[in-house]
Amino acid sequence: MADGADVAYSFPMLNSKKIVGYLGDLNIHVSEQMLASPKDHVPQLTMLFERLVETTLGVTKEEMSQPVFAGLGCLTYPELHDESIAFLALFRNVCRMMRISRIEDFALKDMSDPNQKRLRRQLSAVINFVRFKEGKEHLYLDAMAKKQRLAAAVAAAQQRNNKLQEEHEDIQDRMAEKNKAIEAVNAKHEAAKQKTVELTKSVGTAREELARVKKDNNDIKDRVATAQATLNRAELEKKNLQAQVVSSPKRILREVSDLQQSLEQELSEMEAETRKTQSFKHSVVVMNKARRELAKATANIEEAATELSKQESAMREVKNTQYKIHEKRNEFATRSSEKAELQRKLVRFDEKLAHLRKQAAFKTEAMAGEMEAIRAAIAENEAHYNEAHARMEESQAVLDQYRQDKENVEEEIAKNVSDTKELLTQIGGITGAYARRLQAAMRDGEHHPSTVLT
Repeated sequence: MADGADVAYSFPMLNSKKIVGYLGDLNIHVSEQMLASPKDHVPQLTMLFERLVETTLGVTKEEMSQPVFAGLGCLTYPELHDESIAFLALFRNVCRMMRISRIEDFALKDMSDPNQKRLRRQLSAVINFVRFKEGKEHLYLDAMAKKQRLAAAVAAAQQRNNKLQEEHEDIQDRMAEKNKAIEAVNAKHEAAKQKTVELTKSVGTAREELARVKKDNNDIKDRVATAQATLNRAELEKKNLQAQVVSSPKRILREVSDLQQSLEQELSEMEAETRKTQSFKHSVVVMNKARRELAKATANIEEAATELSKQESAMREVKNTQYKIHEKRNEFATRSSEKAELQRKLVRFDEKLAHLRKQAAFKTEAMAGEMEAIRAAIAENEAHYNEAHARMEESQAVLDQYRQDKENVEEEIAKNVSDTKELLTQIGGITGAYARRLQAAMRDGEHHPSTVLT
């Protein structure tokens, strides 16, 4: 990129050909002849600096001309300063551009009476800064794009977080409602379980009673069948006896009456057992209804069991949390035991310290006499110290007065230096303006010898 880098500069020195090429890349067209003899191309050099200021600082020629119209009204002869104010604005911006490019010694002479070597160095520095700016501008744009993407991602994440927060609150509300419903189902489940136990007991009792009734009914049927068979045999025997023996009608009627009474008694017992059987049939109907209710209760119990399984999973989580709490408590107990051990050590150290204090008390009593002598020496030294301290305070007062005088002198010197710099700046501006006017007057004088500079 360069012919060689001078160790005194922080940028590479470029030859004229490369300077022309790099400026051409910036759409600033210059010639090698202008770079070789810049004194003969001062207007073109001024335009070059204007373009470089616009490229590096973003300040256009029109913006640099604005102070002309704002400040001309304050001057006695504004027509004498039409060009000088705009030129000074350009000079200030060029100086700023050069300082940014690490050229600290740029002066007004470099624009009014340029030097080929200094111009080459200055343009090399500005081109190096422009190329550095282009490279960093890409990084800046990439960083800004990344920042915008991150900002969008953060906004999306924040929105998603807010949505999740709302969903979390909604889930908590629904969980609270479900917990209430689960508590109600648990209450119903307990009531159904209690009712089921009671119904189970009733069913068992009814089944036992029904079995007993069936057995009694079968016994009665057997007895009725036996009685009927006996009656049939008696009728048959009656007929046979009537055919064989002439019996007393009264006796036969009495036997028949006894048999009829016995049969009526059996029939009444049978009717009573039948009524009891019908009563138990009604109990069976009630039991079937109870079974249907029990089936419904079982379905509710299964639904409650599903909810209970969920509750059990939650309880497992609670147990895990309780286990962790238990571990923390164990750890706390361990720390407490360690603390107790440390406290015991502290007690032992306190005992040792008390023992050492007793020894120190004995030694203190032994050293009391020596301390009296030392106190006397200290009292004598304090007198010398007070005297020296008084002298030191006097010296400090003198030193403070000296520092105050020094600060006043430094402030006065700084003010004089600032006034001198400002005066030199004004003198430099006036000198440059009048130097240009003098050059213009000298050029005009070559054509018009009678012109006098005023």
